[in-house]
Amino acid sequence: MPATRTALAKDVSQENREDHPVVQHLQRQVANAFVLYANYKHYHWQTFGPFFRDLHLMFDEFAKDVLDTADEFAERVRMIGQDVQKRSIAADAGSGQCPIGVCQPVHA
Repeated sequence: MPATRTALAKDVSQENREDHPVVQHLQRQVANAFVLYANYKHYHWQTFGPFFRDLHLMFDEFAKDVLDTADEFAERVRMIGQDVQKRSIAADAGSGQCPIGVCQPVHA
């Protein structure tokens, strides 16, 4: 079955290789969406003061929306025959550093 999926992906377009600019852009957008999600959750948790309730709910809604967007980007990457790269989620998001266990192989 995986051979069929691979053959189908190659039939759809020869331009969908991992180093194609469209694939790289989508990978980067998945990473950016996860960073934005983490920031919104941070603001959600750190809110206080007279507008606590409104801001708390607003940041939670923003986080949910951006997570849905990240899912759409990741699904588009899969549709064109590539895998969403964990390395790109950590490194392409602007930090330049990969969390432990994401970029280094995990030994069983």
